[in-house]
Amino acid sequence: VENKATLDLVQEQHSVPPELVLSILVIETKLGDFLGKGTAFNNLAGMATCSEYAHVADYINKFNPTEDQKQWIETKIKSKADWAYKELLALIEYGQRNSLDPTTLPGSIYGAIGLCQFMPSNALTLGRDGDGDGLVNLYSAPDAIMSIGTFLADAGWNNDLSKKKKIKVIKRYNPDDYYAKMVLLLAGKISKSPLAD
Repeated sequence: VENKATLDLVQEQHSVPPELVLSILVIETKLGDFLGKGTAFNNLAGMATCSEYAHVADYINKFNPTEDQKQWIETKIKSKADWAYKELLALIEYGQRNSLDPTTLPGSIYGAIGLCQFMPSNALTLGRDGDGDGLVNLYSAPDAIMSIGTFLADAGWNNDLSKKKKIKVIKRYNPDDYYAKMVLLLAGKISKSPLAD
């Protein structure tokens, strides 16, 4: 395996099994084959600038929302725009710190970046240099692998956790129950033994 040394180091430093890291990489980006449509910068900027109901009124009004529904949508749009703006700033800082042009980085529709699909704020706080070049490039397998291990360790991963608690830790990565269960199932298939019973 090309990145066996980094996977072994993650297991040694964080007790995160290699098959768990590989499972996340497969599910998130098909091991880097699909990094998202468009750039993270454009996707985040689009969300950040869509900050009021008027920006989506032409689309939403055809569903005849009530005034309460319009108010709820307005609140959600503002919240999402504020969140996206903070992530956009984090993306710019991440690029500056790591000699990457933030306007060209491929990303998900929500602005997640790299092989591991970290949000930019997580890239800043939990991204790690896995290849020793002094930079955190989440499009590099060793850096993505080390970053996933760091993220899961920070979220409380422990091999002795119950299945329920392992799912809870994985849901810090992605809050969907099915996602967490799929990560564990795929990791078990990779290792040929279940990570959780």
